[in-house]
Amino acid sequence: MKKHDQCAGSVVCSVCRIRCKDECALRAHKRRYRVRWRCCVCGDLSSRAPVAADHVARAHGAPSPTHTCKLCGHRESSLGKLRNHMKNHGERPKCDLCEKTLRDRASLRTHLFIHRGEKE
Repeated sequence: MKKHDQCAGSVVCSVCRIRCKDECALRAHKRRYRVRWRCCVCGDLSSRAPVAADHVARAHGAPSPTHTCKLCGHRESSLGKLRNHMKNHGERPKCDLCEKTLRDRASLRTHLFIHRGEKE
């Protein structure tokens, strides 16, 4: 419900009434309404590939899709999860202050709050 409150932003989505902080955030939000996937069995429309794949698996008994890591053969159920897995193969960023290595740059940014005293 916080997304509908005025403190969430001044720009409102005309479809779902969610509030966004600015026009850029609203454009990103509205991308979910674009129809890009059509079920070849029943014609069901989806805006995202994982939703379409889930529909086919549930409604038509198709196997859930799997995506395989080319480096180690690990399998994931979505491309997002595979991308997250691939971070394990890349070079890990290191904190300049304590030499700790972290999984990705986002984790490093969060870790730096500890050194700033903003997080225990």
